[in-house]
Amino acid sequence: MPMKHDLLKLAKEVSELKKIPMSRLARKVVFDNKFFDRLEAGGDCTTQTYERVTEELRQLKAGAVDAEHPASDRNA
Repeated sequence: MPMKHDLLKLAKEVSELKKIPMSRLARKVVFDNKFFDRLEAGGDCTTQTYERVTEELRQLKAGAVDAEHPASDRNA
């Protein structure tokens, strides 16, 4: 499976966790609300962009998961 499919899967997970549309998420991470639409339509991005966006999405996902399960809940 191409790397862009992994990126889109991660973006969809973050979008659902944060309860925001993919276009808004794209604007937040790459300042381009059509970024994920272009990838889904067969477009591509540079390796540098892939790595930067993937890292930012991972951080957003971790923050969303932490927000759903604060440390006080996890230690109970």
